[in-house]
Amino acid sequence: FAFIYNSGRLLGFFPKQPKNTHTWVAIYMGKRIGSTDINSQSNYSVLETLYINRSFRSLGVGTLLVQTLASEEIKPVYVQSERHAASFYEKLGFVPVNQTDLPTLLKERNSLFLSKYMVLR
Repeated sequence: FAFIYNSGRLLGFFPKQPKNTHTWVAIYMGKRIGSTDINSQSNYSVLETLYINRSFRSLGVGTLLVQTLASEEIKPVYVQSERHAASFYEKLGFVPVNQTDLPTLLKERNSLFLSKYMVLR
């Protein structure tokens, strides 16, 4: 595997990527097999998306992507997790966080969906 930092725009995957969003792309044999976007603020980051090609799921690609970005990005790192994915993030050290403890930006955009915010400190 190879991980390429902030290459989404370079590879043409995300041509209108916001300025403070970084993309990590997992490449295997020259093909994109996964990617994640992280939005970096001045004192925290938000994992916005995590995509793994169906053929490469359950092989550790998502784990490696999240571990790589967590070691490089501003902490704490927040993620809004669907209930079915919460155990994946918990295995990586994320813990649930109360709405009242979220940064203002995340409080404002908290959805009504069946999801919860988690944080990696």
